[in-house]
Amino acid sequence: MPQIPKMRKNALPWYLLDDTNGILITSATIPVSISDSKEIVWAATDIPGLNYTPLYPNRNGNSTISFQIPIINRKGQLGNSNLMQSFETLRNNDTPSLTNLFARGAQFTPNPSVIYQWGTHRGPQRFKITKLDFEHNAILTNKTGKSQYTLIDIEMVLDEQSSLYRSDRILRKVQGIMGVADSVSQIFGSSRPY
Repeated sequence: MPQIPKMRKNALPWYLLDDTNGILITSATIPVSISDSKEIVWAATDIPGLNYTPLYPNRNGNSTISFQIPIINRKGQLGNSNLMQSFETLRNNDTPSLTNLFARGAQFTPNPSVIYQWGTHRGPQRFKITKLDFEHNAILTNKTGKSQYTLIDIEMVLDEQSSLYRSDRILRKVQGIMGVADSVSQIFGSSRPY
């Protein structure tokens, strides 16, 4: 079994908020590392006889966050099944509400989006989950055959049309200016970034 990173004491726990289904998914374990990427696309324009190819702004891709998180519960008869069912609601669009348990899922209902911010430089943002894979460790099962250790691979795309994103754009500008001031004070002052 790999090294399991655990949450620091007195720190905000790792979480995903599924506000569509009213579920707060959290765990004592935390992601091993978090990848935060955004594609920046330039259009290369070939000009005959020119010694180089000029680049012109074209568009930007979506901001994507991806990480793996181990979900572990070696106690009880259900193993990590209860928490895994919370993740199942994120990769299925037919999760019924508690008021109407036996209703069929709506055909064109989208999968729920989540609010997330843990381990990134952003405030809470709305994301659409584009990948949610489970890797159950067959060695770590309990007596009833239930999984006790599952590595979850998550990829989420930032919803840049949400009100959370629009408010974060203002914060980005303010914090960008503050970041310059922090850097200058660290370079010319006695403070250190660590």
